[in-house]
Amino acid sequence: TGFPLHLPELGGFSIRSLSAWINPAPEVDSVLIRYSLRMAVVTMLAVAAYKYFDIPRGYWIAFTTIVVLQPDYGSTRARAGQRSLGTVAGSLLASALLWIQLPVCALEILAAITAFCFAYFMKRRYALAIFFVTLMLVLAMETTEPLHLNFTLGRLSSIIAGGVLALLAALFFWPNWERQQFPGIMAAAIRANRVFLEEVGIRLATGEPFAGKA
Repeated sequence: TGFPLHLPELGGFSIRSLSAWINPAPEVDSVLIRYSLRMAVVTMLAVAAYKYFDIPRGYWIAFTTIVVLQPDYGSTRARAGQRSLGTVAGSLLASALLWIQLPVCALEILAAITAFCFAYFMKRRYALAIFFVTLMLVLAMETTEPLHLNFTLGRLSSIIAGGVLALLAALFFWPNWERQQFPGIMAAAIRANRVFLEEVGIRLATGEPFAGKA
């Protein structure tokens, strides 16, 4: 939220315009501050637990926490459910494929297909993307060394632990609720629509075309 998401206008090669684009906004977002602190503390706890208890492939706990934890509780809950569902389904299918004992060339082809599907569905269906990335990881690792059931169970338990940790953090550690944000978001949307309709009315009255403000 501190930096603009659009590219700077460099047509005039103005150093002032470039510096204005790079400099962050002076407003400090309290939601972003709380989310950053929550993410730092929870990630530190996840790594500490992984190191202290020497959990096999426990780095998935911290990684899952980073991916699942969102600024508000509702988004965190939805992301945790989608990731858990995709991981369980992908692990079951991957275990069945490994039980069939496919040749290495078939594993490589399937890994490439699942990698494509993961990238395709990442912004469309998150649970489906996690399903395919779980398949991709298991199939790719199977091409280098035989995997056993403990790999699937270890990764699955670490992901569930990371999801639970993210949910607890979103629920108890400086929680941010959607119902508190909704009035401000709705008011801003109404004001923006009013300005837009007023601008459209002015252009219609004068007969000028309206293409929106830059």
